[in-house]
Amino acid sequence: MTQSNSRIPTSKTAQDLDRAVQRYRRTNPNSQDLYTQWQAIRAAALQQRSPDSQYDVIPGEDSY
Repeated sequence: MTQSNSRIPTSKTAQDLDRAVQRYRRTNPNSQDLYTQWQAIRAAALQQRSPDSQYDVIPGEDSY
């Protein structure tokens, strides 16, 4: 897989993350930046989650 050279800003606040998701939704599905944007959104969301979320359980997660 090729790496994109575009810069995706890191989301620091919930508002930044929301704007990043809106940009992601408007992005052309054939864009090479789509995966890079998704990675940035995922990383920001994981950084912003609460410390108690480590105990959040996804149903069926242990079945894999």
